[in-house]
Amino acid sequence: MEKKMFCLEELLSNKNQKEALRYIETKKDSLGSDGLLLSELKEFWSLNSSAILSQIKNGSYVPTIVKQCQLLKTSGGYRTISLFGNLDRFLLRMLAQKLERYMNPLFLANSFAFQAEKGVLAAIQQAKNYLIQGNSIVIEIDLYHYFDTIPLDRLNQQLEAYFSDQRVREFIQAYLFCSIESEGRVFTQFKGLIQGSAISPILSNLYLHPVDCYLESRGFNWLRYADNLYIYVASKEEALPIYQEIRQLLVDEFQLVINEKKSGIFSAFNRRVLGYEFYLKNNIVECQKHHYTRFIYSSRWHPSQLQFANRQYYIIENGILNKKDYSLLFENEEHKHHLPIEVVEQINIYSEVVISPQTLHLLYDKKIPLVLHNQFGDIQSYFIPESMRSSAPILLAQSQLYLSEEKRVTVAKQFELAHLHNMRANCRYYLKKFRSNGILRNLEQELTNGMNAVRTTKSVDDLMLLEARAKQQYYQLYNEVLNQEQFCFTKRTKRPPRDALNALISFCNTVLYSQVLRLIWKSRLDPKIAVLHASNNRPYSLHLDFADYFKPIIVDRVILSLINRHQIHMPQHFEYKEDGAVWLNSAGKRIVLEALESKFHTRLVLKHTTYTYHQLIQRDVQLFKKFILGDRDVKRFTPFKYY
Repeated sequence: MEKKMFCLEELLSNKNQKEALRYIETKKDSLGSDGLLLSELKEFWSLNSSAILSQIKNGSYVPTIVKQCQLLKTSGGYRTISLFGNLDRFLLRMLAQKLERYMNPLFLANSFAFQAEKGVLAAIQQAKNYLIQGNSIVIEIDLYHYFDTIPLDRLNQQLEAYFSDQRVREFIQAYLFCSIESEGRVFTQFKGLIQGSAISPILSNLYLHPVDCYLESRGFNWLRYADNLYIYVASKEEALPIYQEIRQLLVDEFQLVINEKKSGIFSAFNRRVLGYEFYLKNNIVECQKHHYTRFIYSSRWHPSQLQFANRQYYIIENGILNKKDYSLLFENEEHKHHLPIEVVEQINIYSEVVISPQTLHLLYDKKIPLVLHNQFGDIQSYFIPESMRSSAPILLAQSQLYLSEEKRVTVAKQFELAHLHNMRANCRYYLKKFRSNGILRNLEQELTNGMNAVRTTKSVDDLMLLEARAKQQYYQLYNEVLNQEQFCFTKRTKRPPRDALNALISFCNTVLYSQVLRLIWKSRLDPKIAVLHASNNRPYSLHLDFADYFKPIIVDRVILSLINRHQIHMPQHFEYKEDGAVWLNSAGKRIVLEALESKFHTRLVLKHTTYTYHQLIQRDVQLFKKFILGDRDVKRFTPFKYY
């Protein structure tokens, strides 16, 4: 490859400095991590440029530590925000200007992201042209967290092939491997570009440039926009070997991760591309932008607690919860965070938190339940506003159902059938990936037999016995699906969990229980009176009836995904106690909570209506309430079964 790039002198030229300063001056004034205001940068540079340029030239310049935090996106999930020093923003802009000038002409015409005079509309026009040519099948490959997974050592090798001036390479490396501070920890990352850096978009295009060249050399009808790769072909038969080939190239050679949920082979007229939809109108290919229905999310979250999009806070660090004016303030030695009272529907505490009397008065006025969990995740105590407690007619109706053995068994069967059905649905889901797995095949049959046995069972005790046997068999699924040897299921242990996998299961279950319990309180059902589970000395039982059949499709799917995608790790995300107990630590809990939030708001279609999992739980609770209050036709109460 011809080494014909800019040298350090050209990078640091007065012309390039002035251009970068003009660009910086158009930005809103802000304080950088170096304590320098953006409005003061020009004066600072005029006074200190000679010394800084000398450091860059002799290779001794060290960028200011980059401070990172996470923000809740309007679409759900989180994105990392990086706060650079304003001096580094200026120097990165100088780098970006030269990289764009020299690199962009090298990129191929079908690479559309992060380049002037290109963009989404140009990419959509190219896709439309492929459809007009008769290529009605699209191979879509979505790279999972692309910016965060680029191996920097390999990217560095690519830079060496372009730059003959070692000083330029070392200056770029100073920013690739700079120090980062996040949650009080300072580290250097060796995988992933820092999002928010001016040079990261250009370098992300550079890393995939060899892939673009390969696609072009093969004569494919392709286009790429950042981490989204599309190849258009005429038939599915033609698509399959191409998909496997490019997928293997990206994984094996470029060490990237494929987003399995979004990647595959699809009909181009049934697939949304970069937010646009294609359709035929009078045999003419047309396209239009898809209009999304958005959920409303809070704009901030904090490491000490994470707010779900469905308006719950999970406090997982020690601190004080107090009233501040007409809202709530959570604080400890390290953090302060305001909880906007108008968007909070429940607060769950998993740590040692001091709660002031004024806080309880405010929660009472705003009808917000507060739930305290012990170290096992079980509900230890709770504060429920009077307006959310069960009314007499509902309490009587639930009691009548519980005391009528015949009616109780009939309804309990509905819960149990949904539970076994959803366990079987999980088996069938993973059998699509492991078709020759005999253990999963046998498990599917055993669960089918269990469902048949449920239909003929005469007592609730026998139903619970069948459930216990089914669960014992079902947990085999973990060892057949997991791809990390450190996580292995031997037996279910709780209070306390004895290994990392059981710690994950226990924590995820408590989060699901909390979700269900809030919806039961909201409906004013009495959570003490269950159907399938006995109403005994435990504080609540009804939430177990609903949560159990959602566990396989929410909890188990999340855990298997987190482990198989290497998002949760041993031992760094767990605490190991002297008594043999194993718990998720704060960092692990945050990862799990984020994944569960995403799962709760995954959409699926039931009887031509789109629901999220959160809405499905709410739907089932309301169906049950309607059933006990008058509509006693058990056929109308059908707990959700995953299709």
